[in-house]
Amino acid sequence: MQIIPAILATSEEDYSKTIEKINSTKAFNQGWVHIDIIDNKFVQNQTIDSTVLEKYPTSLNIEAHLMVESPNAWVSSLKEVNVKRAIAHIETGEKNIDDFIGSCKVLEIEVGLAIKVQTPLEKLNPYWDTIDLVLIMSVEPGFQGQPFIKKALDRVKEIKKICIKLDKAFIIGVDGHVNDQNAKELAEAGADNLVIGSFLLKGEIAENVEKIWEALQT
Repeated sequence: MQIIPAILATSEEDYSKTIEKINSTKAFNQGWVHIDIIDNKFVQNQTIDSTVLEKYPTSLNIEAHLMVESPNAWVSSLKEVNVKRAIAHIETGEKNIDDFIGSCKVLEIEVGLAIKVQTPLEKLNPYWDTIDLVLIMSVEPGFQGQPFIKKALDRVKEIKKICIKLDKAFIIGVDGHVNDQNAKELAEAGADNLVIGSFLLKGEIAENVEKIWEALQT
């Protein structure tokens, strides 16, 4: 199980403060950080871009969650700032996803596909052999602080069954209002990565991480 802090920053100042806070927390040593990149087209919000990532380095592995209309257009700039994994939304369309995966493979970036709660899982069927991660959204993408959508639990279970049936080693992640109240249920359903924003970042991160671990072990 990986607990991954998530940053949704709409300004450089916000990003710099948040990544500094995460960098100073020993709980994530040699782990990951999840950075939301939103273009105000795929969803109605806009965040920092890769130029800001370059200004504020981190020793953590970066996964970039591309809530953007044309994910392939971002891949080269992400490689330049050492992003290790890029995640695109299946809802952007087959052509976009095929181009995105092709670029990631050429540049040796791990491939993730995110899927909204209302999108049929069958949309992922062509890609089981080519992806490293599936990110199940448990809120509508774009904004923090939304309520957890319980249907996400069933989706984790379904994808875990697919993973076992196909004998694949892709990671199952969950993103959206994950906290100490639902972390254990998600883990038991089959989640490998818990992407957590507000719950971890408000207050003392180390204390909040400990709350998650305690919930997982009870």
